Amino acid sequence: MLASSSESLTYLLDATSAVLHHVSWETFEKLIEETGEDRKARFYYLDGDLEITAPRILPHVSWETFEKLIEETGEDRKARFYYLDGDLEIMPPLAVHEGSKCFLSSLIRTLCDELKINIRELGSMFLKTDNMSRGCEPDSCYYIQHEPVIRGKVNVDLRAGDPPPDLILEVDATSSSLPRLPIYASLGIPEVWRYDGKTLQYYLLEQGSYYHRVTSLIFPQIPAPVFVEFLQKRLEIGETQTLQEFRAWVKRNS
Repeated sequence: MLASSSESLTYLLDATSAVLHHVSWETFEKLIEETGEDRKARFYYLDGDLEITAPRILPHVSWETFEKLIEETGEDRKARFYYLDGDLEIMPPLAVHEGSKCFLSSLIRTLCDELKINIRELGSMFLKTDNMSRGCEPDSCYYIQHEPVIRGKVNVDLRAGDPPPDLILEVDATSSSLPRLPIYASLGIPEVWRYDGKTLQYYLLEQGSYYHRVTSLIFPQIPAPVFVEFLQKRLEIGETQTLQEFRAWVKRNS
């Protein structure tokens, strides 16, 4: 529940609720109206802070309201949005989720550095389809093969003709109720990596659908279990030493 004071609320590091900041009263009322009385989630609003209790999937949300939430809550918002044909899922941050995401991203960057491959990471860039029916903010996205195409661009816009990211990273510390792969397929993302805390799986886009594959399209020389091994090792010997050992592994095996 929201605190009884007017102090700025912090994001909750649990899976039961999410708090969004700087939400206008008009947008709050629009959410109430669109999602209806049969909505299972509950709303609590205090001075621009909106708490949404589990389940965090809101039905019947218009694209206009979705974009308004993106605009009002800003780029520094830690919760992530996923929108699929009127259903809006709001995922709060989790400490275990953020730690795994950041370190897996460090492994990817170290790999590219060692292989002398240019990479541009755009984090949780807002991605949306042309028909305004699907959109998301992935945990992280990367331009690798198409890095030269967007190099130097301040604003990357798929609707203006820029290519989609080459790789999406998803860290599912808690299971999502909203299917995300159809969103990424609509956006034309060639490859999606999903890490659930125990296993890393590669999904490749083939004829409009994703298929689980043993070999990555972008990094065919790195089996998924290798990334998992170093993700676990960091908990034992620390991140700096783990990155050094990963770099040495890449040198030996490339």
